[in-house]
Amino acid sequence: MTDPQYRKILLREIRKLRTLIQQRDDTELDISKTRQFVRATVNMLPDDERQKMEALLAYVDNSDNQNRAGLAEAIRGILERSPKRWFTVAQVRDALRDIGFDFSRYTSNPLSSVSTTLKRFKPPYIESTEIDEVTAYRWKAARKRKTETVAMSMDEIIDYFESKDSADEERTVERDEED
Repeated sequence: MTDPQYRKILLREIRKLRTLIQQRDDTELDISKTRQFVRATVNMLPDDERQKMEALLAYVDNSDNQNRAGLAEAIRGILERSPKRWFTVAQVRDALRDIGFDFSRYTSNPLSSVSTTLKRFKPPYIESTEIDEVTAYRWKAARKRKTETVAMSMDEIIDYFESKDSADEERTVERDEED
């Protein structure tokens, strides 16, 4: 490939990147406006419904925060999801890439960032061993995460509101038939 061809490809990709960044910024603004509307509107519900809806909102917010988590929290999530499995540093890095973790904020290469972070975890939470002369890690502390507690009841919350909507529709139909 010639220099002009590389420049042409790079310019095309830079334009694409600029467009994607603008779309991301627009989406983040939309998210912010929607979150603000939902928080304001949830207060209009009766107390029991408001609490359920706030739990659902907390689940969504926690999911969003996990996607934006720092390296240590992301690594913890990888290890906690498979507590019996041993991970090498390279496997943790690959798992992070698979979930879309953004390493661009880190000045060192991803492998060394992951390695350093793993070494900083305290022994009560993580254990290490040698497997084929390579250090492997796994999570050993059982920790009940807030998001797991909310996630378990998320389906119940959605079912509650769906059944409530159905009941409201049935009452409306009954009233219409009486009139």
